[in-house]
Amino acid sequence: MKTIGKEGSANLIKNMKIIKLNLISFFFLLLSLNFSAREIHQSTFVYADKPDIEVFYSLPEKVNDETMVLFIIHGASRTAEGYLEDFLPLIQEKNLIAVAPKFSKDSYPHYAFLNHFAIDGKKLPAGTPNINKVLGDIFEIISSKYNVRNDKYRIYGHSGGAQFVQRYLLFSSDSRIDKAVLANAGFYTFMNQNLYPYGLRGINLNDDEIKRVFRTKVALYVGENDTESNFKDLKGARAQGKNRLVRGETFFLNLVSYAEEVEMPLRWQYQIIKNVGHDNAGMASAAAYFILEDL
Repeated sequence: MKTIGKEGSANLIKNMKIIKLNLISFFFLLLSLNFSAREIHQSTFVYADKPDIEVFYSLPEKVNDETMVLFIIHGASRTAEGYLEDFLPLIQEKNLIAVAPKFSKDSYPHYAFLNHFAIDGKKLPAGTPNINKVLGDIFEIISSKYNVRNDKYRIYGHSGGAQFVQRYLLFSSDSRIDKAVLANAGFYTFMNQNLYPYGLRGINLNDDEIKRVFRTKVALYVGENDTESNFKDLKGARAQGKNRLVRGETFFLNLVSYAEEVEMPLRWQYQIIKNVGHDNAGMASAAAYFILEDL
């Protein structure tokens, strides 16, 4: 039988103490993570005359008069919960209710065009449920349920979600939108007279509506590596550029020129995000400063 001397015994006890302390530290770390981590809740927004919309959301520790609501709009993957999860590390300590609606492919196949038009610009049949004001409707329910006093909300959209956000700014007429982010949009609705959805031909927007869109704080972000060629069969999209990176720059330059032409102040900004491709998590991290800076 092997015996342990005084020195070996002391080392053994010392090592056991270290192991015990490490286990305790690890245990407290787990507790800390558990208590600080935000939960994701799931609910259903019910319209009387439209299909239901599944909603994922996360609450701050306490809702007060300063609490802001941020909508996170998914892309063509329609993985609303995953989009919200990408934001959770960014909003842990923020006084923010993050809301990610899911527009199902069956009920809202053309959500990026507010389910009002198809991708080729053709108006959808009468009775097709549009979502021109859906965020405002959900905002009212969230505000009522959690006693939110802030009368403004913000929007972030990536890919198809960015297309949704741009058209929502144009057609919702909602003055409660405080800030918005368009990240890696597939293509854009220009303010000139190209055929909708590539432009506003056939769409009646008066000067006051255009001024409202221009004075909203909007950030247009495009990933430096989002250079895959797509929309090969859509002439209107290809005319904006060969990929999302080029189309973003083309749109913003056109927007600035249009604002100068009509002599309207423009509060939009444009930025290329370095070392990021068509990736929501990467774009969300880049957009966090703008969309969360004062929360």
